[in-house]
Amino acid sequence: MKKLLVILLLVCMLGIVFTGIVSAKATFGSWKKWDESLPPWDSKYWSWIIHAPGRHIPVQVLSPTGNVIFLYAGLAFLDKRDSKKRVLVIVYSSGTADKEYEIPDPRFAIAAFPLEKEEVLIMAYKIENDKSKFFEKWKIPFKDNESVIPKDTDTQFKKIFSEFIVSQMERIHETDVGKFTDQLVPRLQILNKKNYLIKPF
Repeated sequence: MKKLLVILLLVCMLGIVFTGIVSAKATFGSWKKWDESLPPWDSKYWSWIIHAPGRHIPVQVLSPTGNVIFLYAGLAFLDKRDSKKRVLVIVYSSGTADKEYEIPDPRFAIAAFPLEKEEVLIMAYKIENDKSKFFEKWKIPFKDNESVIPKDTDTQFKKIFSEFIVSQMERIHETDVGKFTDQLVPRLQILNKKNYLIKPF
């Protein structure tokens, strides 16, 4: 029985080491349910990172032929006690959506939390009918140009992201789908020892 327990513990430890998946409860700012959903869209602590003069719009990601592959919205959820602290969020939408909407037909999102012990916690959410639902989280090293999606780990998000890119590329009849999937993976952009941005590709 003791040997069995030791084996089980080793398996669990190896699983944590190799996958990078984390189970600790995430908390930040005024929102305490990150492990369930993103904060309500009408929260006063949301702030747009990328916007056009006078209004907020998603950014179009174009193919070499000029067709819209998908849209993304860059947001930040601020800490009510310290506005310099924030969770960065990218929301992905289909390229067919009307660009007049602030966040048109959102499909899924990733949230990146403040740096802790040289690692960044990433949480992923599915979105249906404007309601988000958490489904996975993991940690990545704090390195410039680091892929937000772990290369050597089969996360659910990697599968969902790849299928989304493929479907959008097929919609606009583009070739070299696999090549574009790799190019459009979000990455860290290090600003200084504690702060970073997420580049959508």
